[in-house]
Amino acid sequence: SGMFTDAPNLSKGLQVANKLAQAKIVESINLRLRNDFTYASEGLHVDQTLLEQILNTTTDEMIVSGFFHNKQYYEKKEVRSPAGIVYKYDCHALAEITQENYMNALNTSLDKYANRGGVSETFRKKVEERQEKFFNEE
Repeated sequence: SGMFTDAPNLSKGLQVANKLAQAKIVESINLRLRNDFTYASEGLHVDQTLLEQILNTTTDEMIVSGFFHNKQYYEKKEVRSPAGIVYKYDCHALAEITQENYMNALNTSLDKYANRGGVSETFRKKVEERQEKFFNEE
């Protein structure tokens, strides 16, 4: 979710709230995948720079095609100012990503680096096991 308070303009307020919601998803996914990649690379000789590239490619792919904005909500407020009464908005947005879009973005990134010889089958299987465990626990 994202929130922007006291927005002077409704459309800009909702736009900022949407971007903040999206940024929170990216941050959460980034942390989760970083942990998964670290786990998957244990015992393997995987370059940390390569892991960062895969991580960035995955989150970039999710930003482009994975998110959708589920709900938007706003409250209009009347505010007294020295210039008179003005209206401001508290804007809220909820963004989501489906499991399918998440996995498609991850697989696209892993395929890209596997084709370059950077991702071993063992690494990929360990990453996929972590994803299965995560989605089946909910």
